[in-house]
Amino acid sequence: MLLKDLNKEQLKAVTHQDGPLLIVAGAGTGKTAVITQRIGWLIEQELAKPDELLALTFTDKAAGEMEERVDRLLPYGYVDLWIMTFHSFCQRVLERYGLDIGLSNEGRVLDETEQQLLIRKNFERFHLSYYKPLGNPTQFIGVLLRHFSRCKDEAITSVQYAAYAAALRESDELDAEEIARVREVAGAYQAYEKLLLENGSYDFGDLLVHALRLFTERAKILEIYRKQFKYILVDEFQDTNFAQYALVKLLAGSVGKVTVVGDDDQSIYKFRGASVSNILQFQKDFPQAARIFLQTNYRSKQEILDKAYEFIQLNNPDRLEYQIQQTHKPQEDSAFTKRLTAHQGKGAELIHLHARDAQEEALLAVKKIRELVRAGASYGACAILVRANAHADRFTAELDAAGIPYHYLAAKGLYRKPVIRDLFAYAQILDAYHESPALYHIATLSVFPVLRQNIAHLTSFAHKKGLSLFEACTRATSAEGVGEDTLADIATLLRLMEKHRGVANSQAVREVFLAFLEDFGYLTALGELSSVQPKTPAKVLSGWVWNEAERQERAHTLAEFFREVAQFTEQQDNPTLKNFLDYWKLKMETGDAGTLRQNPEEASPDRVAVMTVHAAKGLEFDHVFIGSLVDKHFPSIRKSEAIPVPDALIKEQLPNADMHLQEERRLMYVAMTRAKKGLYFLSADDYGGKTKKKLSRFLVELGYGDNGKPTSQDSVTAHSTDSSQKKEYVPLSEMPWSMPQYFSFTQLRAYQKCPLQYKYAHILQVPVRGKPAFSFGKSMHAVLQKFFQERMDGTYPDETALLRMLDDVWIDDWYAHAREQERAKEKARKELREFYNKHDGLWPDTQSVEKGFHLKFAGVTFKGSIDRIDLLPEGKVRIIDYKTGKPKDKLKPEDKEQLFLYQLAAQDVLNEQVAELAFVYLEDVSEQSFIGGAEDFEKLEKSVSEVVGKIQEGSFVPTPSPFTCASCDYKDICPYRK
Repeated sequence: MLLKDLNKEQLKAVTHQDGPLLIVAGAGTGKTAVITQRIGWLIEQELAKPDELLALTFTDKAAGEMEERVDRLLPYGYVDLWIMTFHSFCQRVLERYGLDIGLSNEGRVLDETEQQLLIRKNFERFHLSYYKPLGNPTQFIGVLLRHFSRCKDEAITSVQYAAYAAALRESDELDAEEIARVREVAGAYQAYEKLLLENGSYDFGDLLVHALRLFTERAKILEIYRKQFKYILVDEFQDTNFAQYALVKLLAGSVGKVTVVGDDDQSIYKFRGASVSNILQFQKDFPQAARIFLQTNYRSKQEILDKAYEFIQLNNPDRLEYQIQQTHKPQEDSAFTKRLTAHQGKGAELIHLHARDAQEEALLAVKKIRELVRAGASYGACAILVRANAHADRFTAELDAAGIPYHYLAAKGLYRKPVIRDLFAYAQILDAYHESPALYHIATLSVFPVLRQNIAHLTSFAHKKGLSLFEACTRATSAEGVGEDTLADIATLLRLMEKHRGVANSQAVREVFLAFLEDFGYLTALGELSSVQPKTPAKVLSGWVWNEAERQERAHTLAEFFREVAQFTEQQDNPTLKNFLDYWKLKMETGDAGTLRQNPEEASPDRVAVMTVHAAKGLEFDHVFIGSLVDKHFPSIRKSEAIPVPDALIKEQLPNADMHLQEERRLMYVAMTRAKKGLYFLSADDYGGKTKKKLSRFLVELGYGDNGKPTSQDSVTAHSTDSSQKKEYVPLSEMPWSMPQYFSFTQLRAYQKCPLQYKYAHILQVPVRGKPAFSFGKSMHAVLQKFFQERMDGTYPDETALLRMLDDVWIDDWYAHAREQERAKEKARKELREFYNKHDGLWPDTQSVEKGFHLKFAGVTFKGSIDRIDLLPEGKVRIIDYKTGKPKDKLKPEDKEQLFLYQLAAQDVLNEQVAELAFVYLEDVSEQSFIGGAEDFEKLEKSVSEVVGKIQEGSFVPTPSPFTCASCDYKDICPYRK
């Protein structure tokens, strides 16, 4: 089954056994299918176990997608698959072996904003002069950080940089000021690295640099990983930087057990350090490597492929195909061509649409989309691709006006979302009441309808009396034109501000934002789901009126934002509103608009996709429109690095050609090869500047236009778009939601309690307050994991060490006050002492802790982690799950289901014989043991199948009861609460 439907080249790639392999996978040739089926085939043929394969990707999304595909291919469950990003792999290695090179194995990775904050707090240690302008001394921190990051992409250490700088001497090309500048940068790099080490922190580049140092300096540790990984696979190899490729070569060793998959014509990430020369260098580093060119394209019509291929030839001679053909005999050349053959045959439409101005260009796209839809296409089959986010606005505006449903897929822009702007404005008010612009923003929200209509009276009064808007609100009875209804709104606003100021003074930032969302009716409005009818109408503050698509989008936005808040809370000793506000302001000052994690493939069942070409990588659409194909837009203007890395330190082999133009041409190639049936090139004369725009040189290279002028047959006149139509929205029942990739026992139990609770938590992901019990439970699990791991490693910590570990891992979130937290910590100490004393001298032979697994059961994959597995004398195992609550007098059948799943995982995935299952209650160190049988598993399978079937049907009908609702995290926003 694994090899079914593979073509000849794909089959060779999947079944290649020994030695290095380069798979050149052109656009649409089934690259992902090949690499995942290769993993599945190696496991199926027992050439490697799942944990003997290392697959490296560039994004968490790509790693998740690859793991999901492999999961579908394998008939049984599996233990850890090492499918992860380069950075995740390095972090995992350093957590295990960082101490061997003097690093903390619990080091924290800082984002760019945290790096900036660290430097600002220690700015006097950097001794800057050239990069310290008098008016704004910290102006160049971001520039320096980006430079340090580029150095790490090239595996250039601060020591190497300092040695280079120290060796510089004055010459005709190098004066004293330039030498001083380079030495200042080198000194700043060393100061930054020292600061990171002192704080037990890393940046993303450090993960790679430190892993390289570990493997270079500690040969025995490198050998551990070389022996573990029988096969190494690298996806999107053309996007690796120098340091990443160096890591791959170290792991592969002289045996070269590495498969790399890529396409140099799709290398489009030079701006983040990608080195296209790596794919050109691979055949030199591994001359014995087999080469397979995937040449059958399953996406596009032949005319599109031919046009794209002719276009990318202009990047010769710095292309893999060209270089291979130059070193082989003529009769062999055909085996190494990247000219793709369309499996779909011919019949594509390629048109250049030229307009008078930018608005008309967008109208042309809208008109053509309508024409395609009338001919039978769906909106979801169309995509508008732009070179930069700024170019998308006119297209979204015209789609809006035309009533065409669309989805703008931007990787950035979280902080520009309306609800996040509301939160930011409110945070500013609570930090300083006299922030009048922020208060104006909140006072004009639709939940204050009367105040919103009469705000001009208040602002006039404030201006006349020289007051802040807050002061004007407190004295509003003296303002002209402010009636009783307006005063009532003002009173409500001031009361909420006072209440939330108290929350901000005593609790973490997450509590403040949740208080705002709850008290302003936001969460209640999110909870109004029209897929089922409430028995009683929800009481929502007037004004939050959203359709179902808007509600879904806001829920997603809040889920993304609260992930960021959670990350901030975990990483800060004092996660107050004020500290978060400082962090937030700095992020926006540095141009960070906030990350929006999106899955373009699930964006919408029938909406036009609008995105950048970079975001479209890996996607496909029937009809693709490429916008703003004019000079200086696409290709874009080359932006040189503010602080260039010295050429003498760069290890990458650089081509002699214009690298920026080559990268832009590859980006255009990627845009063109997203299209299946139709490809439409858009341009205009006027984009608002003083002079008429020339056509993009790319259009001329493609044969459209003459010396930058559109040819007459290519020019199309735009027709006005009917803007009277209302904007279309997708009903909630048709909104894009998908079955979870993996299930957990927690999800199963949530649905069984109440399907609507499951939807709030796992589909809408509505944020909720945490509970002290969660923090306590996680802390206890973490300390016992650490304790037993050290015993497994042979260090055998005593009771004092166990209690010290509690301090190291203690989570202090969600406690109402310091006294409550201290009582919880003392309780933990007491329980750990009792746990230690009960086991002292009788410690079990622990085989593993927090053992992860993927179990295929009842038609889905369960992903979980077993707290502890002990090996018994007779060779069987005992599975332990810790509980921090009180033991039950008698376990019900459903209470045992979690451990039944673990038993199946241990038997089917870990190949263990399970003798006993046990809940260990830490409160009194008691246990309840049992074992599952065939009848138990049959009942469990039936129960799971019923739940999964209902989720697949989209059935989320609430099942309220006084008992269930009392403990539900969503009871305050649910219209069905009992």
